[in-house]
Amino acid sequence: SRLLNAEGEALTLLTPLFAYGKTYALVAHPGPEYAALHPLRASRITGLSGLAITCILAVLVGFLAHRRETLEAQIRERTEALQESRQMLRLVLDSIPVRVFWKDRNSRYLGCNRPFALDAGLADPEDLLGKDDYQMGWREQAELYRADDRRVMESGQAKLNYEEPQTAPDGGRLWVRTSKIPLHNAKGEVIGVLGTYEDITERKRAEETLRKLSVAVEQSPACVVITDYEGAIEYVNPQFAALTGYSLDEVLGQNPRILKSGETSQEDYQELWDTIKAGREWHGEFHNKKKDGTLYWERALISPIRDDAGNITHFIGLKEDITFQKILEDQLRQAQKMESVGRLAGGVAHDFNNMLQAILGYADLALDSLGLDHPARESIAEVQKAARRSADLTRQLLAFSRRQTIRPVILDLNNVVTGTLNMLRRLIGEHITLIWKPRMDLWTVKMDPAQMDQVLVNLAANARDAITGVGNLTIETENVTLDETYCETHAGCAAGDYVLLAVSDDGHGMDKQALGRIFEPFFTTKETGKGTGLGLAMVYGIVKQNHGFINVYSEPGKGTSFKIYLPRARALMQEQSVIADDRPVHGTETVLLVEDEEAILGFGKAILTQHGYTVLAARTPGEALALARRHEGPIHLLITDVVMPEMNGKELKDRLSEVLPDLKALYMSGYTANVIAHHGIIDESVHFLAKPFSPKSLARIVREILDQDGP
Repeated sequence: SRLLNAEGEALTLLTPLFAYGKTYALVAHPGPEYAALHPLRASRITGLSGLAITCILAVLVGFLAHRRETLEAQIRERTEALQESRQMLRLVLDSIPVRVFWKDRNSRYLGCNRPFALDAGLADPEDLLGKDDYQMGWREQAELYRADDRRVMESGQAKLNYEEPQTAPDGGRLWVRTSKIPLHNAKGEVIGVLGTYEDITERKRAEETLRKLSVAVEQSPACVVITDYEGAIEYVNPQFAALTGYSLDEVLGQNPRILKSGETSQEDYQELWDTIKAGREWHGEFHNKKKDGTLYWERALISPIRDDAGNITHFIGLKEDITFQKILEDQLRQAQKMESVGRLAGGVAHDFNNMLQAILGYADLALDSLGLDHPARESIAEVQKAARRSADLTRQLLAFSRRQTIRPVILDLNNVVTGTLNMLRRLIGEHITLIWKPRMDLWTVKMDPAQMDQVLVNLAANARDAITGVGNLTIETENVTLDETYCETHAGCAAGDYVLLAVSDDGHGMDKQALGRIFEPFFTTKETGKGTGLGLAMVYGIVKQNHGFINVYSEPGKGTSFKIYLPRARALMQEQSVIADDRPVHGTETVLLVEDEEAILGFGKAILTQHGYTVLAARTPGEALALARRHEGPIHLLITDVVMPEMNGKELKDRLSEVLPDLKALYMSGYTANVIAHHGIIDESVHFLAKPFSPKSLARIVREILDQDGP
């Protein structure tokens, strides 16, 4: 091919050179001025120039070829390095425990690390490219996430370390701590958002567990105390403050010994510390003291707390207030003790009354048979006096054991107390002032008036013996209504309305030991020979028999106060009829007398025979049934002991009534069994004669029963 210059003249083309896929050529052509001056040299110069240029070109082409090879090698090295860097960056991003992602301005994902992709439920980060949050498993939180993206991109400010929820691929709920920063290009323009987050679900669960535990400790009904190894208090919960009266600030750094009352021995405390410092739990009870000085009982469990290395660093105590439980336990023990003593006393009184009945009965018969000037009368009278004093003791024992025979009626305590004031003043003496404070609109109660007399006399006598020199005895009545809260801590109390009888003195008082035994039979703080120790036991039994309860308050040097609570009676008061004692006591009727004690049987038969009655005497119920079957005439009255072998008196009456429907009955016993009474309260239709009884008492009640209409 030919090459032309701008004027269209032909140029000399030297042999072309082919290198690296391209053609290289040199063109030599003398200019017009040179050709005009040197016409002969033009062709030579052209040839030499072409040769020189060819050499230069060859060198240049070689250099360029080498340079290209070098550049290509450098490009390959840099490409490989870049790939290695990218792989290392990907490896680093995929290895760190933090999820990393970046989005464009439309919140579409431009990339992420593998942990982020896995959280999204995808196997490869490439699968995430171009997607937005609405297309992810956490679409429920998409708007929340995109709002954060916009806030960061629009403000150009980072949002760091905030917590938010995230839905897992399986639908579970995760918690993440997220940070987002604006993503800039080389010009500083915000082109998207770069974000990281870490999964804090386990931490949140631990925090929630800790929160629940903290709430449980704070709201626990038990006291929680945490101390260091030396016993310095580091934490107490609100229940501790509520129980002891000490706030956290007051006990922080203090030792639990601030609660010591002196009621727990030093040996017990030493055993506690030896146990917990040996790494074992300690269980036990404390009798501690509150901030205000009040004593209370608590049951404690104290355990060591260890660090990761197994060393004991702290102790935790869980303490439960058992004061109420202790009160109930003491009351139960006291009630069981009193019940046991009562059963024993009742049994003794029953047997003793049978013996006293024989002694008094035959002593009365002996006196009736002797002349007024007989020398034996004085001796027999002394026997009677001793027997009657013994009978008084048995009545007190029966009152304590709640086996005393009573016939309760509706009455006004004010009337009963007023009727005994003169007697009580004589009893306590002139050196003691009797103060009477009645409640004017007092509710009524139901009890035997004679029992209330016994209560007043015994309490007044107790006050008299407690007062040295001059003093006061105060008797008060009041209407009170007791609720469940009060009754929880007072044995024998049932919520409701009560009439309160309070008897107080300003005598020498009692200590705790005496106070705990005050109602026990034969217990007394008086000197030997002064009192039997049965007076207050009788008061206790009478109150219990009438469904009431009694509290005693006393301290040495501060006197004593007895507070008796009797249930309010809603029925109206009844007029009590008075029966004259001058009615005739003789008769001619037939009486069936049944008594397993032969001496009493003989005495009863003799008395009834003296008063004109026909007596069929039997020692056993079986014998009585046989006598009744053999007797051809009528039997008007059955007089029977209550407790006997074979069958009791009530069962015997029922058997006889099958053939003798009009048969009347009189029951006699040393104490009232539940056969004819409930807790000593006898129904008005039941006739009862308590042993020991006098001949006149027997004759009078027999006549009264026979004169009544009906069986």
